[in-house]
Amino acid sequence: MDLNFLLDRHQRSLMIADRALTYRERRAHGQFAREYAEQIRFTREMLGARPSLQGSVT
Repeated sequence: MDLNFLLDRHQRSLMIADRALTYRERRAHGQFAREYAEQIRFTREMLGARPSLQGSVT
């Protein structure tokens, strides 16, 4: 997948989780964000890109 797409989806998942009205919704979108973060790390490795800043989710 395109790195920009993954970064966008990760950010959107975090924003939706932050605005969630229920615990279930917050948990689901938090999980989506974690999965996108993992895909971002994998994609960066495959592209030979440097890791993100220390302490960053992605």
